[in-house]
Amino acid sequence: MRLRNPYLLAGILVFIFISCQKEASVELPNNSPGNSNGNNSNGSGGSSNGSEIGTWKFISMHSTTSQAVETKIGSETVKDVTTSDYITENNTGTLKFDGSNCTMTGIGYSVNTTVTATEYTNGVAGTPFQSPMSVVLPPTDGTAPYKKIGSDSLYFANGAMSTVGTGGTVQSLAAGYKLRYYGTDSMTMSTVYDDVQLTVVSGISAKITSHAVIVSSLKKQ
Repeated sequence: MRLRNPYLLAGILVFIFISCQKEASVELPNNSPGNSNGNNSNGSGGSSNGSEIGTWKFISMHSTTSQAVETKIGSETVKDVTTSDYITENNTGTLKFDGSNCTMTGIGYSVNTTVTATEYTNGVAGTPFQSPMSVVLPPTDGTAPYKKIGSDSLYFANGAMSTVGTGGTVQSLAAGYKLRYYGTDSMTMSTVYDDVQLTVVSGISAKITSHAVIVSSLKKQ
């Protein structure tokens, strides 16, 4: 099956932690399975009482994403929806929180997953098809200032780290995270990203609606 929408991405954005718009909501996702290393990859359960201060090993990141690209082609309304759900592999690096800055050292991972795409013409769904997506993020360093909001949230006005798109686009935006603690040595950082963009390429207008739930699991060093 060939999708007619020229805006359809080959795969959903891969997030190095999530870069959110200031107005994006910060929520705890509740629809993801836990992993097997003692951390909850869905960011649920645990406790809101704890401290981020210290050095944490990056264990993994669970990302559930969707993107809808809607255009008008002649008399037809065409919407292409792509989705993915993956947990990163070959994870490396640490994050050090000191109360005002987060220093990231050697953060890296790989993604090997399948993206599902479905085209809707005037609301009628076509046959979904799947495409493999493989991404390798080499070890990356960075420092980002943050503020503690309440007892269980962090806000990064300049973004925690950048987002990497399948086309190589990199950008960093404001980011908000919910923290959950599991015992004395495990923590998750969770965020929900929502964005709507209107754009024109080659004379064709498109509405792009993106949604992602990102949960990063960390282990105290």
